Amino acid sequence: MKQFRKFLLALMCVAVMGVVTACGSENNQTNDITDGTGDGVADDIGDDVKDSAEEIGDDVKDGVDDVRDRADDAADGTDDRTDNAR
Repeated sequence: MKQFRKFLLALMCVAVMGVVTACGSENNQTNDITDGTGDGVADDIGDDVKDSAEEIGDDVKDGVDDVRDRADDAADGTDDRTDNAR
């Protein structure tokens, strides 16, 4: 009977170690929005949208600056842009 208990205890230890090992992975790929870790697919999409919006904002600002420069040039009668086509 003592050998059976030892065998059962050893078997239970192996089973517990197997379960703990299987559940203890550090490479946890959850895609939950509310998990707060910032590693999900929704977080990646949000970052991509934010980056794109910033790029669009920069492009609009550059376009407005170009229009302002051209308006100033037209008012002054000068052209500050260099024309490489000549």
